[in-house]
Amino acid sequence: MAITEGTGGTHTPSGTSAETLVTITDAGVYQMVVDVDNLVAGDELELRAQLEVRAGGSAKTLFYAAYAHDQGDDATVVLSPPIPKVASTDLILTLAQPVGTARAFIWSVYDYGNA
Repeated sequence: MAITEGTGGTHTPSGTSAETLVTITDAGVYQMVVDVDNLVAGDELELRAQLEVRAGGSAKTLFYAAYAHDQGDDATVVLSPPIPKVASTDLILTLAQPVGTARAFIWSVYDYGNA
């Protein structure tokens, strides 16, 4: 099985609430990857993955991680667990920086295909 980058980019939050990085509609297995190296003392970052359990339902949080301050040299890349989804549902990946100076974060979605 080949793992590819489904999408990605660099995102600088424009406010303190969660902002959608991507909404994935295709069936497959996906993993959120974010470089948190830009955090400094006083910053906070929140990452979420939300999934519709059934088509047309509301998306529920299945992954949440919060980070604060400088992460040092050892823990600067965050990976969600691999998330399987069916074609009729949405997977929504969000990023929020509720505290601190807005910083650019490199992010990616690893696509495991229909594993």
